[in-house]
Amino acid sequence: MRHDTATGRRDVLVGAAQLTPSSLGKPLQFGDYTLTADGRRVIVAASGRPAMIWKTAYDYWCLDRVTGEWRRLYLGSEGAPTASDSGRCVNLASRR
Repeated sequence: MRHDTATGRRDVLVGAAQLTPSSLGKPLQFGDYTLTADGRRVIVAASGRPAMIWKTAYDYWCLDRVTGEWRRLYLGSEGAPTASDSGRCVNLASRR
């Protein structure tokens, strides 16, 4: 859900039915996400788990909102996902 506080407009980015990658067979539980510049893809940090003291590792997934296809990008990384302008690359930036 995206909420524009200036206008009050709310948009559904990903419906509940889209939260289950077919390869996983269960809905993703995620907290952090980012959209590509064109809004076509959503990159999510899912399955957070302790990695070291004060750090959490995530699995990263990408949903193509047009085709509904999920792709697993990376397992067990820490950092926040950001997409390149083209949406073809994902950078994982440390939060330190």
